[in-house]
Amino acid sequence: MESRLTMDWCRSKDCTQASLHCRDLEDQYQSYLSLQKRFPDSISVIRYEDLVKSPLDTAKKLISWVGLIWNESVARFVLTHTARNYQSDNPYSLFKSKFAKEKWLSAPWEEVHENQAVCMAAMKYWGYVPVDENMEYVDPLPLDFTL
Repeated sequence: MESRLTMDWCRSKDCTQASLHCRDLEDQYQSYLSLQKRFPDSISVIRYEDLVKSPLDTAKKLISWVGLIWNESVARFVLTHTARNYQSDNPYSLFKSKFAKEKWLSAPWEEVHENQAVCMAAMKYWGYVPVDENMEYVDPLPLDFTL
């Protein structure tokens, strides 16, 4: 939630209140399951954080999943569009800071704890691991996330 609050486009309650945002994530997960049943070979999920954490590996999996061939041009595009430490104000920009996913670490522990409490179902659905205030560094994502 912390990183969203710095965006000009995130001013509605649906965007700023964890309970509403996480309810949307729960609904999206249910929609995903429904679509996955109907079209098992036609839908997949990639989390933004996975793309930021491992852009080449995630892009290779995506390229393979859609039946395309990985080549040097694709690798160069992925590397040049993910390796910069540049933060765009455009939420649809390909250029994102590698550290944007960790912005939430600057939130007060009470806020993190409160958000986790209201978002536990969404976190579980999408493979996020709850954090503890005593952890020195937190990586709330398991290494291999698959639905």
